[in-house]
Amino acid sequence: VNYLLLVGILVQFNRAIGLVIGDSCRYDSDCFVEQSYCHMQQICECKENFLPTSDHQYCVATVGAICNSKHDCSTLENSICIEDRCLCSKGYVPDPHNSACRPVAQGENSDCDFDAQCQQLMGEFSTCTRRRCQCLPNHHFLGTCIRSKGLGDTCKNNTECFGNFLQCSMTDHRCVCRPGYSATSQGTCKSAAGASSRISDLLLIFLVILSIHFNF
Repeated sequence: VNYLLLVGILVQFNRAIGLVIGDSCRYDSDCFVEQSYCHMQQICECKENFLPTSDHQYCVATVGAICNSKHDCSTLENSICIEDRCLCSKGYVPDPHNSACRPVAQGENSDCDFDAQCQQLMGEFSTCTRRRCQCLPNHHFLGTCIRSKGLGDTCKNNTECFGNFLQCSMTDHRCVCRPGYSATSQGTCKSAAGASSRISDLLLIFLVILSIHFNF
Protein backbone atom coordinates (compact mmCIF):
# COMPACT_ATOMS: atom_id res chain seq x y z
CA VAL A 1 0.00 0.00 0.00
CA ASN A 2 2.82 2.37 0.88
CA TYR A 3 4.41 1.61 -2.51
CA LEU A 4 1.20 2.49 -4.37
CA LEU A 5 0.86 5.63 -2.31
CA LEU A 6 4.41 6.64 -3.18
CA VAL A 7 3.76 6.04 -6.89
CA GLY A 8 0.62 8.16 -6.68
CA ILE A 9 2.51 10.97 -5.00
CA LEU A 10 5.25 10.86 -7.66
CA VAL A 11 2.69 10.93 -10.47
CA GLN A 12 0.95 13.94 -8.96
CA PHE A 13 4.31 15.61 -8.38
CA ASN A 14 5.32 15.06 -12.00
CA ARG A 15 2.05 16.56 -13.20
CA ALA A 16 2.45 19.49 -10.85
CA ILE A 17 5.83 20.47 -12.30
CA GLY A 18 4.73 20.08 -15.92
CA LEU A 19 6.94 17.31 -17.26
CA VAL A 20 4.69 16.89 -20.31
CA ILE A 21 2.31 19.07 -22.32
CA GLY A 22 -1.10 19.12 -20.68
CA ASP A 23 0.19 18.99 -17.11
CA SER A 24 -1.06 21.45 -14.51
CA CYS A 25 1.03 24.52 -13.72
CA ARG A 26 1.00 27.94 -12.13
CA TYR A 27 4.05 29.58 -13.72
CA ASP A 28 5.95 29.22 -16.99
CA SER A 29 8.88 27.83 -15.01
CA ASP A 30 6.68 24.90 -14.01
CA CYS A 31 6.61 23.69 -17.64
CA PHE A 32 9.78 21.74 -18.37
CA VAL A 33 9.13 20.94 -22.04
CA GLU A 34 11.22 23.17 -24.30
CA GLN A 35 9.13 25.81 -26.15
CA SER A 36 6.22 25.44 -23.71
CA TYR A 37 4.58 27.86 -21.26
CA CYS A 38 1.88 27.91 -18.58
CA HIS A 39 -1.35 28.91 -20.28
CA MET A 40 -3.58 31.05 -18.05
CA GLN A 41 -1.65 29.70 -15.04
CA GLN A 42 -3.44 26.39 -15.46
CA ILE A 43 -1.94 24.05 -18.05
CA CYS A 44 1.34 23.59 -19.92
CA GLU A 45 0.95 24.24 -23.65
CA CYS A 46 3.30 24.62 -26.61
CA LYS A 47 4.14 28.16 -27.64
CA GLU A 48 2.55 29.73 -30.72
CA ASN A 49 3.48 27.91 -33.96
CA PHE A 50 4.79 24.90 -32.02
CA LEU A 51 2.87 21.62 -31.90
CA PRO A 52 2.99 18.85 -29.26
CA THR A 53 4.18 15.39 -30.26
CA SER A 54 1.78 12.48 -29.84
CA ASP A 55 3.36 11.58 -26.49
CA HIS A 56 3.15 15.23 -25.34
CA GLN A 57 6.82 15.20 -24.37
CA TYR A 58 8.07 17.66 -26.98
CA CYS A 59 6.98 20.81 -28.79
CA VAL A 60 8.01 20.77 -32.46
CA ALA A 61 8.35 23.90 -34.55
CA THR A 62 6.10 24.74 -37.49
CA VAL A 63 6.69 27.33 -40.21
CA GLY A 64 6.47 30.78 -38.63
CA ALA A 65 7.56 29.77 -35.13
CA ILE A 66 9.58 32.39 -33.23
CA CYS A 67 13.28 31.54 -33.02
CA ASN A 68 16.55 32.96 -31.74
CA SER A 69 18.81 30.47 -33.48
CA LYS A 70 18.68 27.52 -35.87
CA HIS A 71 18.43 25.26 -32.82
CA ASP A 72 14.92 26.55 -32.14
CA CYS A 73 13.90 25.30 -35.59
CA SER A 74 15.75 21.97 -35.34
CA THR A 75 12.51 19.99 -34.96
CA LEU A 76 11.32 21.33 -38.33
CA GLU A 77 13.34 19.59 -41.04
CA ASN A 78 14.70 21.64 -43.95
CA SER A 79 14.14 24.94 -42.13
CA ILE A 80 16.26 27.87 -41.03
CA CYS A 81 15.87 30.75 -38.56
CA ILE A 82 15.53 34.01 -40.52
CA GLU A 83 14.53 37.31 -38.91
CA ASP A 84 13.43 35.52 -35.73
CA ARG A 85 11.12 33.12 -37.58
CA CYS A 86 11.46 29.48 -38.60
CA LEU A 87 11.16 29.44 -42.39
CA CYS A 88 11.70 26.78 -45.02
CA SER A 89 15.20 26.58 -46.47
CA LYS A 90 15.84 27.46 -50.12
CA GLY A 91 14.33 24.84 -52.40
CA TYR A 92 11.54 23.98 -49.94
CA VAL A 93 8.01 25.29 -49.34
CA PRO A 94 5.62 24.91 -46.39
CA ASP A 95 2.85 22.34 -46.66
CA PRO A 96 -0.80 23.54 -46.38
CA HIS A 97 -0.68 23.16 -42.59
CA ASN A 98 2.73 24.84 -42.14
CA SER A 99 3.81 21.71 -40.29
CA ALA A 100 6.55 20.60 -42.70
CA CYS A 101 8.88 21.93 -45.40
CA ARG A 102 8.55 19.96 -48.64
CA PRO A 103 10.82 20.12 -51.71
CA VAL A 104 9.95 22.42 -54.61
CA ALA A 105 8.85 20.53 -57.74
CA GLN A 106 11.28 20.75 -60.65
CA GLY A 107 8.84 21.65 -63.41
CA GLU A 108 6.02 20.34 -65.55
CA ASN A 109 5.04 16.71 -64.81
CA SER A 110 7.21 16.65 -61.67
CA ASP A 111 5.98 14.76 -58.60
CA CYS A 112 3.99 16.86 -56.10
CA ASP A 113 1.58 16.66 -53.19
CA PHE A 114 0.16 20.20 -53.16
CA ASP A 115 -0.02 23.28 -55.42
CA ALA A 116 2.68 25.39 -53.74
CA GLN A 117 5.34 22.87 -54.73
CA CYS A 118 4.54 23.53 -58.40
CA GLN A 119 3.91 27.27 -58.18
CA GLN A 120 7.40 28.07 -56.90
CA LEU A 121 8.89 27.45 -60.37
CA MET A 122 5.87 27.18 -62.68
CA GLY A 123 4.00 30.26 -61.47
CA GLU A 124 0.55 30.97 -60.09
CA PHE A 125 -1.26 29.32 -63.00
CA SER A 126 0.06 25.85 -62.13
CA THR A 127 -1.53 23.16 -59.98
CA CYS A 128 -0.81 19.72 -58.55
CA THR A 129 -3.14 17.32 -60.36
CA ARG A 130 -3.00 13.60 -59.63
CA ARG A 131 0.35 14.20 -57.92
CA ARG A 132 1.83 15.80 -61.05
CA CYS A 133 2.56 19.47 -61.71
CA GLN A 134 0.42 20.78 -64.57
CA CYS A 135 -0.69 24.12 -65.95
CA LEU A 136 -4.28 25.14 -65.33
CA PRO A 137 -6.79 24.55 -68.17
CA ASN A 138 -6.35 27.00 -71.08
CA HIS A 139 -2.71 27.59 -70.10
CA HIS A 140 0.53 26.14 -71.45
CA PHE A 141 4.04 25.75 -70.11
CA LEU A 142 6.87 27.87 -71.49
CA GLY A 143 9.31 28.25 -68.60
CA THR A 144 6.23 29.13 -66.58
CA CYS A 145 2.50 28.58 -67.05
CA ILE A 146 0.97 31.26 -69.25
CA ARG A 147 -2.53 31.66 -70.65
CA SER A 148 -3.05 30.09 -74.07
CA LYS A 149 -4.28 32.72 -76.57
CA GLY A 150 -5.96 31.60 -79.78
CA LEU A 151 -6.49 33.16 -83.19
CA GLY A 152 -7.92 36.67 -82.77
CA ASP A 153 -7.21 36.92 -79.04
CA THR A 154 -5.32 39.92 -77.68
CA CYS A 155 -1.65 39.32 -76.90
CA LYS A 156 1.57 41.01 -75.83
CA ASN A 157 4.13 38.66 -77.40
CA ASN A 158 4.43 35.51 -79.49
CA THR A 159 4.72 33.18 -76.49
CA GLU A 160 1.09 33.87 -75.57
CA CYS A 161 -0.24 32.69 -78.94
CA PHE A 162 -0.68 28.94 -78.56
CA GLY A 163 -1.30 26.99 -81.73
CA ASN A 164 0.38 26.00 -84.96
CA PHE A 165 1.61 28.86 -87.15
CA LEU A 166 0.40 31.66 -84.82
CA GLN A 167 2.19 34.87 -83.92
CA CYS A 168 1.34 38.10 -82.09
CA SER A 169 0.78 41.06 -84.40
CA MET A 170 2.66 44.08 -83.08
CA THR A 171 0.25 46.46 -84.83
CA ASP A 172 -3.08 45.41 -83.31
CA HIS A 173 -1.72 43.10 -80.58
CA ARG A 174 -3.76 40.08 -81.61
CA CYS A 175 -2.84 36.50 -82.43
CA VAL A 176 -2.72 36.14 -86.22
CA CYS A 177 -1.50 33.57 -88.70
CA ARG A 178 2.15 33.76 -89.66
CA PRO A 179 3.11 34.99 -93.14
CA GLY A 180 2.36 32.27 -95.68
CA TYR A 181 -0.59 30.95 -93.66
CA SER A 182 -4.27 31.85 -93.66
CA ALA A 183 -7.07 31.50 -91.11
CA THR A 184 -9.64 28.72 -91.38
CA SER A 185 -13.25 28.72 -90.20
CA GLN A 186 -12.15 26.40 -87.36
CA GLY A 187 -9.90 29.10 -85.90
CA THR A 188 -6.65 27.49 -87.05
CA CYS A 189 -4.01 28.44 -89.60
CA LYS A 190 -3.24 26.54 -92.80
CA SER A 191 -0.62 26.99 -95.45
CA ALA A 192 -1.68 29.56 -98.03
CA ALA A 193 0.64 27.86 -100.51
CA GLY A 194 -1.43 24.69 -100.47
CA ALA A 195 -3.84 25.73 -103.23
CA SER A 196 -1.18 27.21 -105.52
CA SER A 197 0.94 24.12 -104.94
CA ARG A 198 -1.85 21.87 -106.19
CA ILE A 199 -2.29 24.07 -109.30
CA SER A 200 1.43 23.86 -110.00
CA ASP A 201 1.31 20.07 -109.72
CA LEU A 202 -1.57 19.88 -112.20
CA LEU A 203 0.24 22.20 -114.62
CA LEU A 204 3.36 20.05 -114.43
CA ILE A 205 1.36 16.90 -115.20
CA PHE A 206 -0.29 18.66 -118.15
CA LEU A 207 3.09 19.72 -119.56
CA VAL A 208 4.44 16.19 -119.21
CA ILE A 209 1.45 14.81 -121.12
CA LEU A 210 1.96 17.41 -123.86
CA SER A 211 5.63 16.60 -124.18
CA ILE A 212 4.89 12.91 -124.53
CA HIS A 213 2.13 13.50 -127.07
CA PHE A 214 4.18 15.83 -129.29
CA ASN A 215 7.51 14.08 -128.63
CA PHE A 216 9.20 17.21 -127.24
